Amino acid sequence: SKNKTYQFTKFIIRVIIIIGDYMKKGVKITLIVLATLVGFVLIDTLQALLFNNNPIIGMEMWCKKRSGILVDTYHCDNGNITKFKFTNYPLETSCTTNVTCGK
Repeated sequence: SKNKTYQFTKFIIRVIIIIGDYMKKGVKITLIVLATLVGFVLIDTLQALLFNNNPIIGMEMWCKKRSGILVDTYHCDNGNITKFKFTNYPLETSCTTNVTCGK
């Protein structure tokens, strides 16, 4: 299993090097920037889901909801609920809280 994983990793690195040799500099830079942005979004989503935390990249929609790129976090009396945006779970009804929203 470890040997197959090592061989697969070695193969992927070779493919990246071969592709990199034939790419122009502008394409390489564009791919690096896009991969970095996708990496930031994935890390932000993972930290929000794993730690039941606010997404860093996002905006506060209303006083008890913070919306990220892929996840929404609802702030309730019993803690936070962090779910993917494309889930059909009715979070608004399950998150009954009397937050004053700074008023």
